[in-house]
Amino acid sequence: MSTDPQPVDVTKAPEDLEQITLKVGPGGHRAQRFFGKQIAEAYEASRAGVAVTRVYRSRKGKYVVHKRQSNWVELADVRNWETDWKAWVSQSINPLGNEPETGDYTVEILDTLEQLREHVPARTYREVADVVQHPSTQDLDV
Repeated sequence: MSTDPQPVDVTKAPEDLEQITLKVGPGGHRAQRFFGKQIAEAYEASRAGVAVTRVYRSRKGKYVVHKRQSNWVELADVRNWETDWKAWVSQSINPLGNEPETGDYTVEILDTLEQLREHVPARTYREVADVVQHPSTQDLDV
């Protein structure tokens, strides 16, 4: 059984936190905001479509899971597949580009690392656990 570290202390490192605004609902036309930091990201493509999962750590130490699931038909409607397929693919999975406003966006707020395990891909869970359980920078006395 793992124990979670203490919540992020914003008085000690406010520069590490940023205001995060997440799209919510069908098409992502609503938004939810909080202060935190992104700690993991995963992309999954299947026959059905594309899923993007991002995990954030909130100011209070909670895990915020943001998912976007789009099917291929929705994504094809956004772009002209025959003339712009490279841009279409990169935008459909690229976190730095403007994502097309298609698909369903959800936000889940979880209290513990163990709860997170059931809501994200296994590799993403391992990444989050590593980030949470180890310092992001370790000073070596060599």
